[in-house]
Amino acid sequence: MFQSKWILCITFVALFCLLLAVPAFAAQSNAVISAGELNGFVDSEGVVIIDVRAADAYGAGHIPGAVSVQTSEFFEELAGVKQMAAGPEKFSALLSKTGVAEESQVVIYSAGNDFKHAARLWWTFHIYGHQNAQLLDGGFDTWVAAGYDVSTDPVTPAASVYTLTAEDVNQDAVATTDEVKSALGTDTVIIDCRDENYYQGKKYKAARSGHIAGTSLLSESDNYNSDGTLKSAQELAEIYAAKGITADTPVITYCNTGTTATVQYFVLTQILGYTNVQNYDASLTGWAADPALPMESSYDYYAIGSTTAEVNASLVDLPVAPFIEEGRAYLPADVLAQGLGAELTEILMQDILVIADGADCVPVRYVAETYGAEVDWDSESKKISVYLE
Repeated sequence: MFQSKWILCITFVALFCLLLAVPAFAAQSNAVISAGELNGFVDSEGVVIIDVRAADAYGAGHIPGAVSVQTSEFFEELAGVKQMAAGPEKFSALLSKTGVAEESQVVIYSAGNDFKHAARLWWTFHIYGHQNAQLLDGGFDTWVAAGYDVSTDPVTPAASVYTLTAEDVNQDAVATTDEVKSALGTDTVIIDCRDENYYQGKKYKAARSGHIAGTSLLSESDNYNSDGTLKSAQELAEIYAAKGITADTPVITYCNTGTTATVQYFVLTQILGYTNVQNYDASLTGWAADPALPMESSYDYYAIGSTTAEVNASLVDLPVAPFIEEGRAYLPADVLAQGLGAELTEILMQDILVIADGADCVPVRYVAETYGAEVDWDSESKKISVYLE
């Protein structure tokens, strides 16, 4: 009898300790809703369901009662930077048009493989202080997979009146360029939320390739299961901890336009419950446009006929434009040496020089591959990329 009580006591203590060990972020996941949960109140009064997919996808079938909103409706060009979060006037107009009132429960969904657009709209609600907004986990795909009703009837909700001002913006959730500059080299972890090709510079949409100097890569895709739903809180906590991010870590998220980065912002603040998190709204579009701001890239870019090149993530003026001669692309030797980290004298010693407008030029592929670099040629854009790992 005594042994049974002792075992029971140990079991109780173990369970109690286990409950204490459950991370605080487990209670923060109410911002994510499952298809089954949404189906339970899809027709309820006071609920506004927003579909952020393309208009043709919405027309082909959507969750009953959902209103279509296009990404352009919650983006705005501000201070010369495109796709910033809509200002108060534009966002007020969108909320009023879609019938959102201050007390409305808002559920936002995307297709399932583009969670970032739903997260971007959620983040815009969030920075304006509308906290009763949720994301459908797995998007429209999970709704269809569950066998719930789909409608093709367009929805035009009764308009509401929703008025926002600049004072409503939660500035703690939005990082500015100056704040990112100040955070470099500190204990703040700045994470690049794009895929590795963009991080390294193999692909780029901004004025320069690569990433903000000193930042870490944590791709959007790292947050998802194979079916497009979010991973468990425990899995996500481990993924972010591997990047040095815990509950007390100051974090800034960024991507190309501040859109993809809202996924990581959502995960950190709503799933994990971390509080010291900002999203850099201008992101690399804003950062890369200023040549004085530091970036890093594994790729250098040259264009036939252009005297502007990108070397070590900086824009440089060439003494002579790259050209093609006898099927070979030639670059100024000094600039190529700079990009490869090679001694100019080593390149000039090779019997491959061509003098063009007084500048020593060498065949890029021959020289670059000698130093272990990869060279690629885009015939459409006439761009040459040099990759040195």
